[in-house]
Amino acid sequence: MRILSLSIFFAAMLAAAAPASYDFKDPKGVNAISFFVDSPLEPIVGHAGQVSGTITFDTDAVEATTGSISIPAAAVTFPNAKMTKVLHGEDWLNVAKNKTISFTIKNVTDSKATDAGHTLTVEGAFTLNGVTKSITVPLDVRYTKGGAEKRGAGAGDLLTVGCSFTINRSAYNIKPGAILDKVGNEIDVRFGLAGYPAK
Repeated sequence: MRILSLSIFFAAMLAAAAPASYDFKDPKGVNAISFFVDSPLEPIVGHAGQVSGTITFDTDAVEATTGSISIPAAAVTFPNAKMTKVLHGEDWLNVAKNKTISFTIKNVTDSKATDAGHTLTVEGAFTLNGVTKSITVPLDVRYTKGGAEKRGAGAGDLLTVGCSFTINRSAYNIKPGAILDKVGNEIDVRFGLAGYPAK
C-alpha cells in the first residue's frame, strides 16, 4: 500500500510539473495586436486580429518558455480603408509577398515573479515585411488554473501573455524614404493575448 501511495504521489508531482502548450487562436475572437505610429501630422493606430501560435509554459520552469505568435500581414488594418490599401501595397507591408508577421521566442534571459504572474525578458526573432531581426522584449505571463472555463470559451487552464515594444520602420524596409512629419519611424507594438490548452 505504501509503495502504491508513493507511486501515485510521484506521478501527481510529475504531472503538475510537466510543461503545457497553449493555443492562441482564440475561440472568442478577442485576441488582437495593435500598432501605433506617431508623427507630428498624422499619428495613427493599426489593429490586427487573426492571431495564431502556441506557447509552451511550465509553472516550475518559467525560464524554459518557448513558442511563437503570428498574424497574417493582410490582417493589419487602419481605420481609414484607403490607408489600409496603401499599407498593404508593395512599398509598405507588401502583403502579397510577405504574408506573415511573427515573433518567435529564442531564449528567456531573466524572470521576475510579480503579483499577477511573471515578467520574462525574452530574446526572440521578429519578422516583418520579409525582414527578420533579433529583439529583446519584456513578456508578462499569467497562468490561471481553470481559467479557460472561467473565461467562457473552453475547458482547462488559461495562459495570458502581454507585451509592449518598439521597432524602427526603416529597419524593416517599410517605406524607408517616407516623410517623417507624416509617418514616424518608430512603431509601437502592443498585445495582450489569451491562450487555451493546445489539443
